[in-house]
Amino acid sequence: RQHGDLLADCLPCTIGFYCPTATATPILCPQGYYCPISSTQPTKCAPGTYGSLFGLTKQDDCTFAPEGTYCSLPGLSAPEGLCDLGYFCIKGATSSTPTDGTTGNICPAGGYCEAGSRVSQSCPPGTYNPVAGGRDLSACILCPPGVYCSGEAKSTATGGCDKGYYCPPGSYMSNMLPAAPGNYTLVNQSSQTQCAVGYYNPYYAQSACLPCPVGFYCQGLGNS
Repeated sequence: RQHGDLLADCLPCTIGFYCPTATATPILCPQGYYCPISSTQPTKCAPGTYGSLFGLTKQDDCTFAPEGTYCSLPGLSAPEGLCDLGYFCIKGATSSTPTDGTTGNICPAGGYCEAGSRVSQSCPPGTYNPVAGGRDLSACILCPPGVYCSGEAKSTATGGCDKGYYCPPGSYMSNMLPAAPGNYTLVNQSSQTQCAVGYYNPYYAQSACLPCPVGFYCQGLGNS
């Protein structure tokens, strides 16, 4: 008999290749697919992964979508695109707007996520963002008067202004500005208060004014 007369003369299709019916020469597995031994057709890389190389042999050879990108379809040879504004994508994302917390999520309050984000960006000092899904820096709003915002991904103001100091809008420290001589401040103030008539203050950063001493008088407001 001649070689090829019997089924036993047919060889298993080589790993990394596929062999449809009546194949004489195995076909190299294309990009986006993998081919185990004896494959009759290539198998697509699963969503969340892609195959940039020819001749892959198993799903584990497919590459996870990198951080900041996603692969929603099977059989991709490259990441499908960037994670959407207002979301971040961890490795292996299957959606541009993931919400599972494993492959990504909506951008948390306190920061913002531009397109292609792998983590959220904190609002800068002096600002905060109370709402999830921030898309860019404009999501961060100025810290209100009388309080301060440290800029550490806060969804609310960090805290109140210290006594002896005042915090105008956009403050980022609890002792942002000291009360000047002739003035004083209590906690959570956005501006300093002048000493009343009959009182004075020669020092910075005071929370009260001193009564005018015996034998002296203090006219008007804001005596230092």
